[in-house]
Amino acid sequence: MRGCGGLGPVLGGVLDFPQDEDKHKAPHRPPRPYYLPPRQGVVPTHATPQPYLKCIAPCDSPAPPIQTSKGAFAMKHPIVFIHGSGDSARIWRLQIEQLGSAYALYAVDLPGHGQRPDALPAQVTAHDYAEAVYAVIQNELQLSTPIIVGHSLGGAIALSLALEHGADVAGLILIGTGARIRVHPSLLEAARATPEAARHQLVEMGFTVNAAPALAQAALIEQVTPPANALYRDLTACNVFDCMSRLPEISLPTLIICGTDDRATPVKYSQYLHDHIAASTLRIIPNAGHYVFREQAEAVNQAIEEWLQHL
Repeated sequence: MRGCGGLGPVLGGVLDFPQDEDKHKAPHRPPRPYYLPPRQGVVPTHATPQPYLKCIAPCDSPAPPIQTSKGAFAMKHPIVFIHGSGDSARIWRLQIEQLGSAYALYAVDLPGHGQRPDALPAQVTAHDYAEAVYAVIQNELQLSTPIIVGHSLGGAIALSLALEHGADVAGLILIGTGARIRVHPSLLEAARATPEAARHQLVEMGFTVNAAPALAQAALIEQVTPPANALYRDLTACNVFDCMSRLPEISLPTLIICGTDDRATPVKYSQYLHDHIAASTLRIIPNAGHYVFREQAEAVNQAIEEWLQHL
């Protein structure tokens, strides 16, 4: 079903993604390895906390956790959220809180992010991350045919999962991402040499110029201060990612979401995905940047719910 509807050159060319894609203070507590939003229905999955968020139906509900009046397709498939460069599972808090009462949601930390230990080498690809996520889904969460949601690098990982493990994926939700992402050498060097400054700069540029400063501040806090090499490794994985020629292989139902003011993965990146993934729906969200799902959370959540209901 087809619907209708990058950080590009920014701040003196700090980022330079390709332009030709269309051509081709809380009280101290011991750290927890997942974020638990302060609402009913979000529960840890084991007695020993794990590095992901899990949200099911309200704890006092007599119905099975995935019972819902929503579309039958969504009732059968859990939803797994994958964060982008330098982020953690906490970045999906507004989706977990709003959508968790009706769907089985899981937001995972990538290796070396949030509370998940790092078992990967210093240099990886989106494919390497995808295999790590696949192992989490299959072995740790033991989920069958989930819908995969990915933002930015997480979108590249979602695309890789669809291409390499399509039979084990029910659908895709791609948010602020592209089939190819290139990172300007100066940004890569900044991420390597001064990762903390680069982290702040990237997050701040991920919101529109009129966005409340608190939005970027919250996103930075929810990154859980990744290791010094994490951002550089993530951006390097973005820089070498390219699945443009393989997009026609994807036949999964796919929702593509992008903010009108996304400077990291501009709207044309999402349009390219839409044009080359047959069963895709494109939703462009006004007044939003790269962190569209934080800046316009209600609109994004509504778009996700509407798409799920019509599957």
